[in-house]
Amino acid sequence: MAKTYKAEGQQLAHVLRGLFTIAALSLYFINPKLHWGIFVGVFILGLVVAQWVGTAWTRKRRAIRNP
Repeated sequence: MAKTYKAEGQQLAHVLRGLFTIAALSLYFINPKLHWGIFVGVFILGLVVAQWVGTAWTRKRRAIRNP
């Protein structure tokens, strides 16, 4: 278990980045005629969403702990 809220948020972001990367690669290899730009777009969108969720998690946990 993480020791700080920031570490918890970063762990969540790392897990989500991994899942989005696997999803993007799966999408690309399942449909080989898919344009590479879609792969890059899904990959970058996944990274941004994962970081956003990790940051939101940290803010939520801090708000609950320190009202």
